[in-house]
Amino acid sequence: MNISELCIRRPVFASVFSMMLVIFGVVALERLALREYPDISRPVVSISTTYRGASASVVENKVTQAIEDRVAGIEGILKLESDSEEERSSIRIEFDSDRDIDAAALGPVLDKVFGGLPAKSELQQVSQSTLASVGRRIVVDLDVPQAVLSFGGTGLLRKDPDFIPAFVVNHILGGGSFSSRLYNEVREKRGLAYGVYSYLSPMEYSGLFSGNTQTRADGAKEALEVIESEIARMRNDGPSADELAKAKSYLKGSYALNFDTSSKISAQLLRIQLDEVGIDYINRRNGLIDAVTLADAKRVARRLADGGLFVTVVGKPKGLASKEPGG
Repeated sequence: MNISELCIRRPVFASVFSMMLVIFGVVALERLALREYPDISRPVVSISTTYRGASASVVENKVTQAIEDRVAGIEGILKLESDSEEERSSIRIEFDSDRDIDAAALGPVLDKVFGGLPAKSELQQVSQSTLASVGRRIVVDLDVPQAVLSFGGTGLLRKDPDFIPAFVVNHILGGGSFSSRLYNEVREKRGLAYGVYSYLSPMEYSGLFSGNTQTRADGAKEALEVIESEIARMRNDGPSADELAKAKSYLKGSYALNFDTSSKISAQLLRIQLDEVGIDYINRRNGLIDAVTLADAKRVARRLADGGLFVTVVGKPKGLASKEPGG
């Protein structure tokens, strides 16, 4: 007697057997390992836009919202996420898995979003500018638990031949997170702050060197003194050969992490275009970092914060007061 004859002669058995198969299937599905699920990769389009000098609210109203309104009616959108920051808008559009987004399909979408923009901009000529108020400190009294310290000085333009050496030097000073001098001196040795960093802001007509930290009110004065001392030490002595080698190794090895998502790739390509360094910069970048010598680093270190720092402190810092340059 085969299974079909058994089920015909014993319908109750057939019903119970069918129910057991269904229950077994449901239990097996719930316990199915994630790796056994089908690999479904939905089409994603990322849009990154830079609006220099614009605040987050302006970027939201003038850029992000305008793009969202234009793409809202496109067929097949499953999810739309956006983020508006100072000078930057990021939009991520996820489509249904059955929507094949190739060049032919994406073209009309891009035309709808950006077709209304003028082919050429009519920009007013802007002259080179320099940072004012270097050597000045402004203390803003605010009843908050911590004091926020922001500091800045002259930096380098992106087109400056010394920009890459300055980029490496800043990594050693305050851009290298857990390995930087500022992190080691302010946090590790003295426990004055959870984090402290510095960075270069190469704008089109001005280059800035900036940084920031937060600390308790009674530690603000010491934290600022340590920061100013480390910047002065870097300017006077430059980095060591060991620091330079480690910085170059890290900056070269970590570059690939800027391309591990579609949003990051989009942002990097936009940055390359805005900086006007050429699409081959991706291949040339690590070679440019490798070419930085210790003499280059020491020479360029003297250009950072040339003329002093402009410092703002917000909170109730003990022992710190506003001062004018030379004061």
